[in-house]
Amino acid sequence: MAAEAIPERRLRRLLAVSSVAALTAGLFAGASATAPAHAAEVEGVTMIVGPSGSPLITDVGDTTSFTVETSNASGRFLDDVEVVVSVGVRSVGSTDALEEWLAGPSAVPSGTELGRAAIGSLSTGGTVTTRVDVDTADLERSATTVLPVFVELEDEGETISWATGVAVWGAGDDIGSVSLAMAAPITVPSQDSGLYSAELLEAWTSPLGMLTRRLDGLAGSEVALAIDPAIIASIRVLGADAPESAVAWLDRLASLTNETFPLAYADADLAVQSQAGLSSPLQPLTFDDVADADSLLPNETATPEASDAAGTPAATEEPAATEEPETEDDATAGGDVTSAVLDFPYTRTDIAWPADDTLAEGDLAFLDDAGLTTAIVAGTNVRAGDGPAPGAAASISGSAAVVSEAGVTDALRAAESATSGAEWSAANARLAAVLALVAADGGSSERTLLATFDRTQPVAADRVRTALTTIADLPWTEQATLSEAIGAPRSTRTLAATPEAAERVDRVRSMAAEDGEIAEFASVLDDPAQLTSGHRRDLLAQLSAGWLYEPTGWDASSTEFIRFTNEVLDAVSIVPSSEFTVISRESGILVTIENDLPHPVNVVISVDPSNGRLLVDGPVEATVEPDSRGTYTIPVQAGVGNGAVALLVSLASPTGVPVGTTVRYGANVQADWEGIGAAVLGGALFVLFALGFWRIVRRRRHERAAAAGGDDTAADDATGAGGASRGDEPSSVDADPAGSATDAPGGMDSDGGTDGGR
Repeated sequence: MAAEAIPERRLRRLLAVSSVAALTAGLFAGASATAPAHAAEVEGVTMIVGPSGSPLITDVGDTTSFTVETSNASGRFLDDVEVVVSVGVRSVGSTDALEEWLAGPSAVPSGTELGRAAIGSLSTGGTVTTRVDVDTADLERSATTVLPVFVELEDEGETISWATGVAVWGAGDDIGSVSLAMAAPITVPSQDSGLYSAELLEAWTSPLGMLTRRLDGLAGSEVALAIDPAIIASIRVLGADAPESAVAWLDRLASLTNETFPLAYADADLAVQSQAGLSSPLQPLTFDDVADADSLLPNETATPEASDAAGTPAATEEPAATEEPETEDDATAGGDVTSAVLDFPYTRTDIAWPADDTLAEGDLAFLDDAGLTTAIVAGTNVRAGDGPAPGAAASISGSAAVVSEAGVTDALRAAESATSGAEWSAANARLAAVLALVAADGGSSERTLLATFDRTQPVAADRVRTALTTIADLPWTEQATLSEAIGAPRSTRTLAATPEAAERVDRVRSMAAEDGEIAEFASVLDDPAQLTSGHRRDLLAQLSAGWLYEPTGWDASSTEFIRFTNEVLDAVSIVPSSEFTVISRESGILVTIENDLPHPVNVVISVDPSNGRLLVDGPVEATVEPDSRGTYTIPVQAGVGNGAVALLVSLASPTGVPVGTTVRYGANVQADWEGIGAAVLGGALFVLFALGFWRIVRRRRHERAAAAGGDDTAADDATGAGGASRGDEPSSVDADPAGSATDAPGGMDSDGGTDGGR
């Protein structure tokens, strides 16, 4: 055997262990007091070690193996190197000691060599995975034991890198037992929008998409599923435009036998809302702005998905497509759109799951008031108490909670996110080890613990299934449901307050206040939901707990959200105007309103003069079309005196909410000019009339004079020709055919005298 091939090395290590044990009572005769003389680590060379198969080793006399992954980022070419796997003499006795061991002692540990293998050369940037076979006799213990394992990389006897790991020797069920409940989030990466696009949904629900892989790993197990309602809503509002894969995924989710409960919409951070001073957790307002009852995806509950004995979902056919949804009994037909969009057959709706390590005093009461009467609290957010190890069920500051076991949770998350075979081996061994330690810590008492999966997505579903299989195969662990953990006897625990960063809280408080301003501003619309609903959903997306793990991304996203909100609040405004002059007693001023919203807005225009020189009749109501400007006349009257007047022009919604900013118009009132102008105009008209009259009179006189002059000339002509005297009146005579004269009218005879009364 490899362990017997080099007895001198083993003896040297055992002697070192004896000397160290006399100096320290640490984890494992611990790490040697000083690093071995031959240790000379090379920076950039890393190693991972774990059992190749099951982390639980029980067979004596057989050969087992360890997987070792070695990566070289040192910039140095490594040639003819070996990996050496060793085990410590003293077992790991507590979860704290386990974490300390896995974090790595300050020097290369000492122990018993189990085996070695040559890996040849390792180029810069290269990674190699090596299998090292060991004899289980070198691991045998008299009881179930967590074994500290470590690996070294040797170059001609010089240790250039090393790493720690664990394995579990299982001698039976002599360490007690625990029941383990688990909860996993069904979430997506943080987004800027509160409704996810069809393209994203199709990618997430494709055969290799993250949501599909999540269900593949968890379906049919005892793990409770915490579902982001925004995923369900996004699929439903798309209606006929929803990707087929998304519709099938939603049907599959509804068919699962797992316990389910809703997260906050878009997995919004609950703790920060409490710390920001909100009265209750924010909720989506309505979906009427994006869907109607007739266009929604039908809400149908599928048949529960079958599972095999191991808890892995059996192969099922894809749900058959519904040719034509029922309309009479369908919840969406003619009913409340918002209820139909969010409806889902959850098994519980009273659970809150704040993000890890975000709770402060008062946050649990905030959740209780909202009807979320049981909170999932991270174990690191609670102080460790004295006395026997408690179970998950707890009472914290008078509020009901289930507290996750920190060590188990960390190990479970490491197992689900492993990206390589060696990582997977090491993480599963860690999971088995920590469960063995917590089982032993509880003694003979039966406890129900809780572990939670991460809010980030696993790389592969098989990692999750393997972790669940590891848990199921451990003789000291039984799987329990979340409801069983909640219903177990409670212990009193104390919150270790870890409030969120003050900058984040202040920004959330500001965004929430602006959301209230949007609600007031939206009263300019005929349907305020056209503005408020989308803004609220997007705000909830900005509060997503996932942003806690992307602070730089959240800073950029929330800054853009605030900028957009301010643009909306400034979208309806008064266009400034140059100074104008008022010269009449009654007039009007022109006010131009700009509307940058894609909806018509209703506003009330008010003008407030700075003095009595100008009087405004009253506010004027106006409707401005989408993405346009409108100009409106405000009637005014001149008051007393002339001079400058400042007009403060402002807008309000029909309900009296101020809109935009007040704009100052300048006016110069010269109302007396109206009387002067009228007098001047009247005088001009009088002169024109007089001149016209004089011209008419003068023309008539000229005509009469001309007529009189014409008569005198004719008389002179008659006297000269016929010998009549100047005083004789002219006569008219007619000559008859015989040439005799006729009697003239007026009683005159033909000789010009009277007839004497004949």
